[in-house]
Amino acid sequence: NSHALLLALFTSFCVYRPTNSVEEYRASYGAKAVTAIACHDVREFLKFGNTISADNHAAIDNDVVATRIAVIHVFMRMIQTHPPKMLEYLDAMLAYVWHTIDPHSPKKSDRERCFPAVASMFRMAVHCLPMVSFQQHQQRLAIGHTDGTVVVYDVKTTSKLSSFETGKHPVAAVAYSNIAHDIATI
Repeated sequence: NSHALLLALFTSFCVYRPTNSVEEYRASYGAKAVTAIACHDVREFLKFGNTISADNHAAIDNDVVATRIAVIHVFMRMIQTHPPKMLEYLDAMLAYVWHTIDPHSPKKSDRERCFPAVASMFRMAVHCLPMVSFQQHQQRLAIGHTDGTVVVYDVKTTSKLSSFETGKHPVAAVAYSNIAHDIATI
């Protein structure tokens, strides 16, 4: 069962905190193995991430937040190692991420624990994917899509603010203006 294998690897290497250099070496290669498996079947990993994050009994050591953070770290490595392939799944990854920092969630401490991982994932996406741009001042994330649309999200509220069409061609790059709040696309 691929789900059981992924759970075993994920538990052993993604949530585990090494205490010495040998364990760190093993955890590094284990995390790479989990990332490779996740990149091979992204849809299955997304289902896996949602399953283990939704159920306290399925979460690693019954810590749903640590499990969510570990899933986000795998997303980050997936974006870093296979950026073009991850474009197709970016919206599904974002849906997962928005859930972890949703301001309507009753547990503020959970959101605060997840936010550093979410911020790192956004930085990785902006760095590796030219069709993703972040506007720091207003906390807006713009994502260009292959259908020629750009979607703008408000990171503070985790909501979709707007979307617009740029034409019939895929959006190759998105950038916020440093002076105004304009968005340029290619």
